[in-house]
Amino acid sequence: MMTIETNSPKPEPSGPPRHYRISPDHGTDFLWRAVEDIREDEQGYTEAEEELVSFPPSVLAMYDAWVEQYSDNWKRRVEDTQDYRAPVFSDRIEQMAWNVAGYMLAWRIVLGPGVGSVVYTAGSTDHLLERGNESVTERFLGDQIELLVMGAKGLP
Repeated sequence: MMTIETNSPKPEPSGPPRHYRISPDHGTDFLWRAVEDIREDEQGYTEAEEELVSFPPSVLAMYDAWVEQYSDNWKRRVEDTQDYRAPVFSDRIEQMAWNVAGYMLAWRIVLGPGVGSVVYTAGSTDHLLERGNESVTERFLGDQIELLVMGAKGLP
C-alpha cells in the first residue's frame, strides 16, 4: 500500500536564513555551514539530522541514502584497495547519476524553511543554489553532459 507523506506544521526557524555547502568528503555527511554563517557556538561541519529536522522525513532518508552510496563506493573502490587515486564511481554514468541525485537534494534543501542557499560541489565545480537563481541548473546539466561525452568508462 502506498502512503503519502504529509507535512506536519513545524515552526519556522527564527533568525536569518542559514547557508550551507554540500561536498563529498568520506566519513562525513557532506553538509557544512558556510564559513560566514558559523555562529560562535558552532563548528563548520554539521550533522544532516540536525539541519534537516524541519523537513519531511523522506528528505533525510534520501539524503542519507545518497551519502551512503558514496561512502560504500569509496570504501570498496578506494579504502579496501588502498588505491587512494582510484575513482569513487565505476564509470561516468554512475558518477553523473549520483551528481544529479545530490543536486536535486540540494535544491530541495534550498527550498526548505530557514535556508538561504546551498553551494553544491559536483566534481571540482561549485554550484550556488538559491531561490531566484534557477539558471544555475543549465550550467550544472551542461557539466553533466560533458562528463558523459568524455565516455562511460575509464574515469580519470
